[in-house]
Amino acid sequence: MIALAVIAGSTFRRMLTLRSLTIAAVAGLLAGLLVAGMPSPELAATVLTPLVTVFAALLVLPLVAGQLTADRAGGFEQVLALRPMSSLSWTLGRTFGAVTGAGWLVVVMAGVARLVAGQITVPEDVVGVQVARTTASVEWRFSLPSEASGPFDLAFDVIMASAPTGHVAVDVRRGRSTQLIDKPLVAQRRAVVPIPDMRPATGDLFVTLRASHGVLFTSSPATLEIGERPMSQTRLPLSKTGMTALLLGLFAVLAGASAFRFETACLAGLLAVVVRIDPPMMWPVWMAVLVVTAVFGVSLARRQAMP
Repeated sequence: MIALAVIAGSTFRRMLTLRSLTIAAVAGLLAGLLVAGMPSPELAATVLTPLVTVFAALLVLPLVAGQLTADRAGGFEQVLALRPMSSLSWTLGRTFGAVTGAGWLVVVMAGVARLVAGQITVPEDVVGVQVARTTASVEWRFSLPSEASGPFDLAFDVIMASAPTGHVAVDVRRGRSTQLIDKPLVAQRRAVVPIPDMRPATGDLFVTLRASHGVLFTSSPATLEIGERPMSQTRLPLSKTGMTALLLGLFAVLAGASAFRFETACLAGLLAVVVRIDPPMMWPVWMAVLVVTAVFGVSLARRQAMP
């Protein structure tokens, strides 16, 4: 455990240098300026998260690959081969230190991007949680902040199966109060319907959508726009899906850099970020496979470096 902690701390310290922090801040500045130049606030809010994710991949993957391959080129494996340390401890310590250091770099970059683009006012949305679903209807639950006041804009995706237009009945319920919005007409993929806040009723807002013949609901969650706020007051633009893909890319870089060259490690990381893995429960399996690959790579490098 002591050796693992020492290796993790050493890798973390080499990741968070003044140079790497400066590069992360410059990347966040560039992302923020690109977002601030968008023609509309809605486009800026949509673009910021994927833009930060792409910049994060282009920043941390080559940085981690360069750090690990530089250690190998500098003869560090020759020193390691003479130490009574398992390849598993070395790999886990280096993985933990690299992932932690890369995480801090991504946070710095995302924070700078949000700060630079902070003057933009973006919509504040609440994502619905699906409660029930049938072939022709779906029910969503929205947890509203106590200070939110309506009316709100409900947005949901539909597919026009047999006609260019169709109707959707919207049933709104909050507490004991209910209201039926009589069959709004939808004629495009993204439908937007005004929803009352049902005051003085309090609690979660339940919305049931019932489609007419030829209108199908997609699997995308419905959103409720409850107001606007400056981008500087929003959370960091880091999506769960993007960060999971980036984490898998880091594991792939670690596996590639353990026994191969810098270019191979970067290619493995970029492929891991781009390739979509379904179902999501396979992510831990692939991460474990990459860690095992990295352990074998370290063992191979140590054998080659033994005098």
